[in-house]
Amino acid sequence: MPGFLVLGIGLVLALLIGWLDYLTGPDIPLALVQLIPILLAAWVGGKKTGLALAIFCAGTSLWVGLSSGQPSSNPLISVWNSILLLGVFLLFAHLISMLRSHLKIEGRLATTDTLTGALNNRGFYDVAKVELDRARRYRHPFTVAYIDLDNFKEINDTFGHSIGDAVLRTVSKTISTNIRTADILARLGGDEFALLLPETGAEEAQALLPRLHQLVTEELAKGSWALSVSMGATIFMSYPLRVDDLIHMADQAMYKGKRDNKAAIQFTLYKEEVEA
Repeated sequence: MPGFLVLGIGLVLALLIGWLDYLTGPDIPLALVQLIPILLAAWVGGKKTGLALAIFCAGTSLWVGLSSGQPSSNPLISVWNSILLLGVFLLFAHLISMLRSHLKIEGRLATTDTLTGALNNRGFYDVAKVELDRARRYRHPFTVAYIDLDNFKEINDTFGHSIGDAVLRTVSKTISTNIRTADILARLGGDEFALLLPETGAEEAQALLPRLHQLVTEELAKGSWALSVSMGATIFMSYPLRVDDLIHMADQAMYKGKRDNKAAIQFTLYKEEVEA
């Protein structure tokens, strides 16, 4: 939701609460109810939006206190109370925005492979489930590719795991910089990657994947790494029930290509609906 829209909704709620606070008088104080729109603004709109609304809510409470005609031994008491309330509101907005940022970071880390920056197995399953449901609903094709580095174990054994890690990062970076923002790359484990291409039929997949295969092969050759790349892809014109089926079909296509000829791309086409 855009920040200005969140702020607008928060302002309306703050004014409504302030008006109710004015009507009910000192018998039913509602100043702390202003924490509700501040929570909304800080959680959805971010820190700046939350802080801006916190200042507005404190000003609204000051206006209510000064306009209600409540007796006070000193007019500055209302101002002092509003300053304290402003501090509470600002602190609350800050803490909520920090909590939200922390949870977003934790959620990103939980679905990201820290070595390559691609999605991990869990993240890929989550995204693939959404795409599978969307493709089934709108009857759009999509493609899943499975990528395996041949002889990767020999790299680790010969040069060490630091070089192996560099190889994996090279593969991930090369693919990521040559696909669309809508395409999803994941490292499923070890030297195995999966690539989800939404709204990609046979023609598009057969144009893109050989080019990616060539680019990755060329980048690996620059590092003098004796590696080849096996790739299998399944083009889905109809839709299995489970994400596991997507990965399994692409994996089988990759292994078929590996058996027939390493460093090859094997395409399969899925047309039939899987029964429950």
